Amino acid sequence: MKKKLFIILLTGLLAAGAFSCGSSDTQSGTDDTDLQSGQEETSENENEVTEEDGIRKEVIYTDKELNLAGESGPFQYTIAAIQVSKITALTETAAELLDIEKDKAVTLVSIQASAENTSDNTNSFYIGQAQLTSNTKEQADSDMFFSDCIEGEFLGKVVHEGTLVYILPKTEAEQLNRITLHIDGPCDEDYESIGEDVKIDIKIKK
Repeated sequence: MKKKLFIILLTGLLAAGAFSCGSSDTQSGTDDTDLQSGQEETSENENEVTEEDGIRKEVIYTDKELNLAGESGPFQYTIAAIQVSKITALTETAAELLDIEKDKAVTLVSIQASAENTSDNTNSFYIGQAQLTSNTKEQADSDMFFSDCIEGEFLGKVVHEGTLVYILPKTEAEQLNRITLHIDGPCDEDYESIGEDVKIDIKIKK
């Protein structure tokens, strides 16, 4: 329960459905074949400050209509939303859980991601293991404790989705204006490559 409370606080507006592990369905995803941006950006709740369970969170940027879409091999993927926040652990317990220094603000990036296998075959695409790099020259893996478990194996035509959480201890949130997600290309049941590696550039327009 405490983990769920922390996730709700950290991911904020992006927390809907955040507790499913590799959720899937058979509905069709986006038909877009090239990376494209949503027509509108959502900046509501910026600079909102909340304190709960020993964590102080200040929202710096939110775009719930990011909708960057693309494809690799038989997979279609979407980065639906992003939120950038500044978080501070106010207690030793919170600092230990977040693995950060007490009373020192760090940057947290929450991303909603999904992938769809358009083939009847069993294929793998590990969007949940996307690595993040930033304009501040920091590199990070998604936090395994706070991120959703987005299943990488797709048994035919299914969709997996969830929220990825990245903690950037060396980056000031106000300095973050661009991130890139790096995802290994998909493979089939024999671990043979069936698509190109993916790079997704996201501009943070504060």
